[in-house]
Amino acid sequence: MSTTTKGAVLRIILPQKTSSNILAQLGSSQKLERREIILSPGRLTTDEIAKYIREFARLRDETLHAIRLLGVPRKPRNSVEPVSDPGRKLDEYWKQLDQIRDEYRELQSRVERLEREVEDTKKRTGLINQIIETGFGIEDVRTSGLGFSKILGRIPTRRLQDTEKALQASLKDQVLIAVGNRKGDWTHLLVAVSADKAPLALQTLVLHDFVQTEIPNVDHPDLKAALAIETQRQNTASRQLEAEKTKLQELMQAASEKLNQLADISQEALIFLRAVLRIGEDTRAEHAFTILEKNPSTKVLDALTRSGALVEAE
Repeated sequence: MSTTTKGAVLRIILPQKTSSNILAQLGSSQKLERREIILSPGRLTTDEIAKYIREFARLRDETLHAIRLLGVPRKPRNSVEPVSDPGRKLDEYWKQLDQIRDEYRELQSRVERLEREVEDTKKRTGLINQIIETGFGIEDVRTSGLGFSKILGRIPTRRLQDTEKALQASLKDQVLIAVGNRKGDWTHLLVAVSADKAPLALQTLVLHDFVQTEIPNVDHPDLKAALAIETQRQNTASRQLEAEKTKLQELMQAASEKLNQLADISQEALIFLRAVLRIGEDTRAEHAFTILEKNPSTKVLDALTRSGALVEAE
């Protein structure tokens, strides 16, 4: 989540003759910056001003969305030069925003891909270790596809004999049972049965507290060699992941300043262009920027509006 300055950030443009009395009503603030401006947008028609208002509103919204997406802090500032030709750099602003978003998405995609790769190799490593613990080889536990199914798992040692008897009683000579390593109170068991009898065999095993072991997709016949390969893949992917995360963090730090600047530019352009329409072109006005310790009251906002002021709040 992105963070914002505590309190309310206000950008205000109002007629110069009413500015002193109105701004005094804002109350306690962290800072109040004021400057005289002339509402001169250049040679723009009313329709062009309305178009740029829409464009800067969209730029502001998408910039603030990018700030939230990247999780960088929002730090409003009053360091933007007065707007003189609002449309001149609009394409450049969009290119800057698009470049940041594209770089973020590309890096984030690589991070997510490597995270999945690390998790996949961890899972395969764990499964290979489980097979090694059973005492069976990968070819022992892998189904051959010749009409037989193999079921691998572990069973409480105290129930081993009863399980073997139950399997032989229900499946007779259609089942082969191999006992693997014992670990603690559990014994690994491998059951080979004709494919059509596999559901019955599994049902019998489950009734005796059998816990099935997933068989990994391993190409190498030597499980220890396969484990070494997967461990190397995991280590390589982990190093690559950390490198990409570092790049992503660096991008976010570098993008924070630019995104905040774009947000400030779009906010300032919006209030300036709206003030031109409301107060009048070539009018002397006052621009104020303030960070209040708490949100202004409805009474103060109403007074600002009645005075003809334009307000952009965050």
